[in-house]
Amino acid sequence: MNNGILSPDGLRLVFTLNHDGYEELTLWNTGSRMTEKVPRLPRGIASAGGFSADGNRLVITFNGSTIIDDIWVIDVRHAVSKQITFSSSGGVDKASLVDPSLLRYRSFDGRMIPAFLYLPRNAPGNRSVPVILSVHGGPEDQEQPYYYAYCQYFVSRGYAVLAPNIRGSKGYGKGYLALDNCPKRWDALKDLAAAADWLAIHPALNPRKIAILGASYGGFSVLAMLAHYPDRFAAEIDLYGPTDLKTFLANTAPYRRPNRIAEYGDPVRDSAFMDAISPLRHAASIKAPLLVIQGANDPIVPPSESKQIVETIHSRNRAVSVTSR
Repeated sequence: MNNGILSPDGLRLVFTLNHDGYEELTLWNTGSRMTEKVPRLPRGIASAGGFSADGNRLVITFNGSTIIDDIWVIDVRHAVSKQITFSSSGGVDKASLVDPSLLRYRSFDGRMIPAFLYLPRNAPGNRSVPVILSVHGGPEDQEQPYYYAYCQYFVSRGYAVLAPNIRGSKGYGKGYLALDNCPKRWDALKDLAAAADWLAIHPALNPRKIAILGASYGGFSVLAMLAHYPDRFAAEIDLYGPTDLKTFLANTAPYRRPNRIAEYGDPVRDSAFMDAISPLRHAASIKAPLLVIQGANDPIVPPSESKQIVETIHSRNRAVSVTSR
């Protein structure tokens, strides 16, 4: 349950339920202890804003893969809704936007991994479409069907995008969330390798043109995949990702360190694991061209993380491009 709000009179509680990344609005009557009817909304991400003073109207925001954030008002008594803002698309034809399909692919241990696949309209079935494997950060985040401008841009240019919720993602229970902690992080990488395997046999997608992209912890995943699965990808984009868990923990903002140690491991206790999984320590294995993007004043993933991987790859005369602002 997310975003619970009680009406001023205490008679209704509104919240959303996460179903595979979709946030569905639920209205609970506190007197009858039963749900009430809510109007049908497009499929996407609903977020409750608040009730009117008399409790008869509810303001929500709504976002979806093809719907930019807008405000809706719901008449609670009559279960009808009305959209009251209409965000600009900046000249982009909204009819050209693509909804993803929700799917599951099988990983190394038989676990089914949920993912969103964005395909260009009328994608040919001749295995010609290049594809980007997009890895979310966190690592506890969740891929959801928001309006992602970058994703729609790539699709409009003929790319497909696969955005999986590998083990360790939120939204699937505490057990799933803990499946990538410390040395189990290897299993999360195996989920990405399984995603690449699934993409390679898709009838529309080109198995020789699979790129991988990720930001923050997703950037770490990108670099780790390059180092440990160097033959799977044609190109890689790392946005401010940690390049070595030990140096990251040493240099990230101090207030974050205890929480991150619980997730990534202790630099002393788990030293061997951290060395083994480190993209920096295995940079010699990286083959494909790499683009690194880093904020110059990032306190969470300091620039030194990106700098050390770029310098190491350059020293081996490999192709890497860096952008820092």
